[in-house]
Amino acid sequence: MGADAALLKYLPIDMVRIDRLAEEHRHTTARPYQMFFGSIPQESIEEPAQHIRILLHIGQGDGSPDIRYHIFGDDGYPTRMISAKDAAMYTQVDPAFTFLIEPEGIIGSKARAMVRYCFIAKKANRKNMWRINDQLIKDLVAACRTAQTNSGRRLAMLHPARRSKLELEQDLQRGPQSFEEGFMQSVANINSRGDRSRRKSLKATLPVRSDDQEGAANHSFVGGRVMRATRAPTRATSRGASRANDNDNNTSIRDKDVENSGLNLYNTQLPTSQSTVAGEQREDSFEQSNHNASGDQSSGFIATHTKLLDEDVGYTTSIERNTIEQAMVAQEIERQEQRLLELKKEERKLKNERKRAKDRLKDLHHTLSEREKGLLAYGMQLGSKNIKRVRISEGHEGDNGNESQ
Repeated sequence: MGADAALLKYLPIDMVRIDRLAEEHRHTTARPYQMFFGSIPQESIEEPAQHIRILLHIGQGDGSPDIRYHIFGDDGYPTRMISAKDAAMYTQVDPAFTFLIEPEGIIGSKARAMVRYCFIAKKANRKNMWRINDQLIKDLVAACRTAQTNSGRRLAMLHPARRSKLELEQDLQRGPQSFEEGFMQSVANINSRGDRSRRKSLKATLPVRSDDQEGAANHSFVGGRVMRATRAPTRATSRGASRANDNDNNTSIRDKDVENSGLNLYNTQLPTSQSTVAGEQREDSFEQSNHNASGDQSSGFIATHTKLLDEDVGYTTSIERNTIEQAMVAQEIERQEQRLLELKKEERKLKNERKRAKDRLKDLHHTLSEREKGLLAYGMQLGSKNIKRVRISEGHEGDNGNESQ
């Protein structure tokens, strides 16, 4: 199956019930294994329950077994065979096969592939099994995809406000940009916008000068506090041209602030190459540390978020399986209750038959004459005495045997 082998996890093979078939219940060509498929709904309580079971029969040609659907009664004996189409149409299928239900019903090829896979996986019939060909793999992959879709729909029904694990896996398998990459890209965009806004606000508060201000101050005292320029006044790169307009605007704003405050700039000196390089290194290290911190934080968030989603999907799947098992137990209880009702009904029937037999016996006595009644009573007395004599003689023989020993 290649990469499609991962889809096998969506087939609920652990829910499929395969039992041994009793020898007296077997057909001459049937294998000793049976798979429970479902039950035929009853129209009334008096109607006996009927179940559909899948049997393996000795095949023709290559010897691979044939799949046949049989109707069984509550007594465990098969009554007749039924076609796969009718079994899927009229049967209340077992919870293990509900994952194959589609809007048009259960597709025969998918059900056949799942039945074969379950018999093979559970090692129910090791001899003369089916050959694994391309058609079987194709049908099995189609059944797995149907079970995958139905599993995702069930999870969405249980938690409509949350994304299922199936949707996450689909996002992670979408082309070059996966879910984590898209999430990281959005976080990086937000961080980059935040960094640019912080850098702009930081530049707006620093005293800057244009390219022609070669003698501007490197240290400015504002309110008795030293403010150091973090960058060289000029840059011989393309960034200098892009910063020219910002420098002019920031210079005008800064000059206006100085004029309003009545403060002057003095004690100026040109920046040295060492101070310029140190300032650039400090800013680069600050940006690098900020980027690393934001990246670590976002990656940690993604890992935690993915882990919690996986745990939630695991809990949801366990709850769903528990619910299905409860439904199976409830069905079994219902079948046992129906069996109990049938036994009580049979008990009432037997009691009525016994009562009618006693009534017929009384009627028979009433038809006898007095002489016949006397003869009957005498015969019954003789019979009881003979029984007593036989018992006494047997007792004496036993005592004599013990004495002789």
